[in-house]
Amino acid sequence: MEPGGAPCMIFELRQYTLRPGRRDDLIELFERAFVEPQLAAGIELPGLFRDAGRPDRFIWIRAFADMESRLAALSAFYGGPAWQTHRDEANDTMADSDNVLLLRAASGHAPLKRGTFRGPLLAATYLFDSKDAARAFAERARSAFIIGAFVSEYARNTFPRLPVREGEHAVVLLTDGVQPAQLEQFGRAPDELAHLIPTRRSCMQLEAVGERGDFDFLVGSRTVEHRRLRTRLSGCTDWLVESGRYRGFSFADGVLSVDEFEFPARGIKGCSIRTLDLALRRWTIHWTTSDTGCLFAPVHGGFSGGRGEFYGEDVCGDRPVLARYLWLDCRTAHPRWEQAFSEDGGVTWETNWTMAFK
Repeated sequence: MEPGGAPCMIFELRQYTLRPGRRDDLIELFERAFVEPQLAAGIELPGLFRDAGRPDRFIWIRAFADMESRLAALSAFYGGPAWQTHRDEANDTMADSDNVLLLRAASGHAPLKRGTFRGPLLAATYLFDSKDAARAFAERARSAFIIGAFVSEYARNTFPRLPVREGEHAVVLLTDGVQPAQLEQFGRAPDELAHLIPTRRSCMQLEAVGERGDFDFLVGSRTVEHRRLRTRLSGCTDWLVESGRYRGFSFADGVLSVDEFEFPARGIKGCSIRTLDLALRRWTIHWTTSDTGCLFAPVHGGFSGGRGEFYGEDVCGDRPVLARYLWLDCRTAHPRWEQAFSEDGGVTWETNWTMAFK
């Protein structure tokens, strides 16, 4: 929102390719020298991101009420002292700064959400042969996971000092809580995709992140009570209850967590294997059992306070689902775990397995 309350309608999705090893240099300079001067000029900065898949890519979004406001704000900032003082230092980090889409908020979609998100945050760009095809796609693309939707702005670039990609018919969807493969729910895979990791001063942040030793609360031996639905995604309310022993371990200075569960009633054992990607600050969790030895599809996520959230893709029988793991009461002597599935893209969830650690 603009200070006066008017919604932002014009957006720039700026994707900079930086010289090797210079991304953190630009981010430090940007957050120290360029945030306040742009805000003072009337520029909104909803998101500042690293691209998780490209170590040389810095992605950011800025917003304006309209094209007239954009011209005035850009003229003020790039003619002002902050840019004049630091432009050479900034430009020295950049290999390419012309990958910019000039966009308009898509009609019929809610304004771009700010705040905290569970992740992953994705920026999916779809390219079309015509304006009509792009806008029809944006109109059809509906999901609880879309936190921002944009289409190409066709007005003339009134600030040609900063080039933009012209002659393209683009739709950009910002999504939260879905994996890349799930974007095909919109009818096709994106032409361009970025996995966004917010920087320190981004207005869009992740709720849950991973740190060394997050799972150290599970180190040791315990008794665990398991409650499992007899059947899943069928309206079943019949819970099976079973108790078994548990052993948990932490390795490699807290970036690897391994545990083993015993299920005496079924005569099998199960193991979790958790690894922390330090660059992404994200845990990946795999599960396997002694009767198959196969790794189940992973979930990814992290912690906020004493709560952990992890999401991934799975199947229930032959039905594709979203899977969610929740770790609760992690800072107490009796942590709990829950598994839930969703068939509708995360709008509703059915909890099908819980564990209570004694």
